[in-house]
Amino acid sequence: MCQSTAKVVADFLSSVGVDRVLTVDLHAEQIQGFFDVPVDNVFGSPILLEDMLQQNLENPIVVSPDIGGVVRARAIAKLLNDTDMAIIDKRRPRANVSQVMHIIGDVAGRDCVLVDDMIDTGGTLC
Repeated sequence: MCQSTAKVVADFLSSVGVDRVLTVDLHAEQIQGFFDVPVDNVFGSPILLEDMLQQNLENPIVVSPDIGGVVRARAIAKLLNDTDMAIIDKRRPRANVSQVMHIIGDVAGRDCVLVDDMIDTGGTLC
């Protein structure tokens, strides 16, 4: 959601009398500032991490699908017992289209845990 759209949604919700907003993993935390009512942004990662740890992955590696997600992926890798990381270096010639240029890190034979902030078209997963 772009910031101008987020502001329109925030204003709309306020105009219809919403007095509190609950979000899950906001794409950008600054969106909370668009609201005139309290915003509770909860995070899904603790639940997902607990499940991943129970999977007993033999040789995990956390993969960031782009350079912009490295900080997020590194945080997850640290919580997954400081597991290794890989980064997909890709180019976006136009909206919703990407080309993988390089994979930084060795993912062969590993259990890849792809960490991304949102799924728009699902193209990253294909």
